[in-house]
Amino acid sequence: KKDYTGINGGAIAKAEEIIGVPDVVISDYEPISAEYAYKHSAPLVTIDQQSKYLVGEFPAELHGQTYVDEIVRLKMFFPTAAMRIACSFFDVTKKEGSEEALLVPPIFKDSILNMKNNPTSLSSVLVYFSSQQEFPQSIEEVIPICLSQPGIQFHFFLPNAEERSSSENIIFYKHGDQGFGDVLRNCSGIISTAGHTLLSEAMYLGIPVYAIPLAVYEQQMNAEIIDKNGFGVMSETINEERLIYFISNLARFREAIKTNHDVLLRGNGKEKIIEFLESRYLS
Repeated sequence: KKDYTGINGGAIAKAEEIIGVPDVVISDYEPISAEYAYKHSAPLVTIDQQSKYLVGEFPAELHGQTYVDEIVRLKMFFPTAAMRIACSFFDVTKKEGSEEALLVPPIFKDSILNMKNNPTSLSSVLVYFSSQQEFPQSIEEVIPICLSQPGIQFHFFLPNAEERSSSENIIFYKHGDQGFGDVLRNCSGIISTAGHTLLSEAMYLGIPVYAIPLAVYEQQMNAEIIDKNGFGVMSETINEERLIYFISNLARFREAIKTNHDVLLRGNGKEKIIEFLESRYLS
């Protein structure tokens, strides 16, 4: 068993040896960085996507889930902050009386920033099974549904794909496969759980999403944004009727993403964050 307390204490000691008293501490959801800031009474700036639930207006309950856990974790790890920077692919209305916060678009890696989605003539759908939590269905349940759509090429990315052979209109890949970028570049749509990163990339690239939210508030909210604004659909499972509807309306969903100006946050959050930090703390 690792001594995380000792490891974290050593990290703070090393930071003090190299830096001493910091002018500002910037943390991407790292509690030890916050501890370092509090110890030296230095301004703490947090960068994450959870802070939007602390400062924004959201329904208290959504499909049986609440954001109470997110607030508890934020208050426990980062009880105070000079500024909370919240990354989000959708806009948020700030609550009256909430603490100061800066809402910015998500931060994208260069491979996404330099990519342009160009769907192939043969409809191609990327299917991503998350490794973080169990998918609501087994792969055995999903395969026959996809086989019922022979005109569509499905690219499945799975935590473990070694024992599966690609056939007909289904191709299997393991997470981390170098082919992911090419599939993302050429796909017409994405079927995935409703995590922040992949949905943010999809909206940035203009790709419609069939969102299957897991039983956590964040995913329920992300999927709700996709469904209610016509950027795709949400569903508890992959089922044939919903899949046919999704495929039949890909062009309409794509146009809704392209023309939206009041819900989606455009651009790369990295530039806005650097601009803010330089003007506020590093000038």
